[in-house]
Formats: sequence, C-alpha cells, structure tokens
Amino acid sequence: MRPRKQKQEKLRQVEHIMDKLKPFYGCHLLLIVMEYYVYEYFGIELLKMIPRPPNPLGVVVTKYYQLQIKKCKYKFNVISRIIGPAGSTVQAIQQFSGSRLQLRSDTSCDLHIKIIVQDFENIAHWRIQRAKDAIAYVLENKDNQVSLNQKAEQTVRNRCREIIATSNRCRLRTAHRGDNAWIEENDEYGQETISNYLARPAYETRNYIQ
Repeated sequence: MRPRKQKQEKLRQVEHIMDKLKPFYGCHLLLIVMEYYVYEYFGIELLKMIPRPPNPLGVVVTKYYQLQIKKCKYKFNVISRIIGPAGSTVQAIQQFSGSRLQLRSDTSCDLHIKIIVQDFENIAHWRIQRAKDAIAYVLENKDNQVSLNQKAEQTVRNRCREIIATSNRCRLRTAHRGDNAWIEENDEYGQETISNYLARPAYETRNYIQ
C-alpha cells in the first residue's frame, strides 16, 4: 500500500474508533474502551503474538543485558519510538519478551537499554533475544507500520484527553452555577450560611491520561 493510502486508512480507522467511543463520552468507561480499540487497530502485530518459550533447563536466575543504540543513526526520536504513546509500545515489548526494560539516555548519541529477566537459565537467554528482536523490529519500522500506528494511536488518545477535559470543565461550570443558585436561594430566605456552603460536595478535575 502506498504511503498516502496508508495514512488515509489510518485516518479512517481513527474516525471509526471515535465513532465507536461516542456512547462513552462523559463516562468513566471511556478510557477502558479506548485502550481496547487502540490495541485492536494500532497494536504492533508482531508483538501481539506472544511466543512460546523452550522447555526449562537449569535453575531460576536473574539475567541482565545491556543494549546500546546509537540514536544519531536514526532520523526520528528513538526513545519515543520504543516507548510509544502512553508507554504502549514498550509495554508490548515487555509482554512479548517476558522481560523488563530500563531506558537511560544522556547528551551523547547513546541510548542504553537494560533488559532484565528472571527465569530458568535457558529461558532467560531466550527472553533477552526476544526483547532484542522486538526492539529491532520497532526501530526498523517496515512499511512505516509502526510509526503510522503510533501516530494514529496518539491521535485517538489526544482526542479522548480533550473530551475528558471538556467534560470536566462542563461539570465544574455546572457545579459553580448550582452553588451560586443555592446561595442566592438561601440569601432570599435569610438562611444562607458559610458552614452550609462549605458542606456542599466538592468537585474535582482528574487527568485520566498519563
């Protein structure tokens, strides 16, 4: 598929997901349903297929592997590519490989990734290799599939963040108008008191997206 058609297809999928999410606007289930759809449509296909490890040999050990990547070799932000929107890509890599990743970057060209695995000795080596394979796949970005999926996922997340922020602002304005009307009503009858006003329910705004 040509790049232009690829982008158009991803935009179509974004709009399709947002239509599916409309019944959940203003509902606490919005983010839960959103996670389902972004995984189904924009999850990296390789990382969805969890490989089966070999039969265990030896004893359980904790293995560490230091992977060094030259950031300056790439034309894109390597850290953002590996982490993905809201950490979704790095979480998928960890689930795919059964390992834990720690990323460390400095002002130099080097990105240091520590791969940590606790398992039987032969499986630990196997999991480290799976993590390296997954990272290489994400950076290779064959046919722009990884980058396009990440951009589309980020678009959905941004729109949901805006919907939640708008919904929270509306709730706060409604609460403010309700409190003002309540005070005016009590003033009219000479019954408004500060203690009663402070006893009313508090309203808070939460940022649901990391």
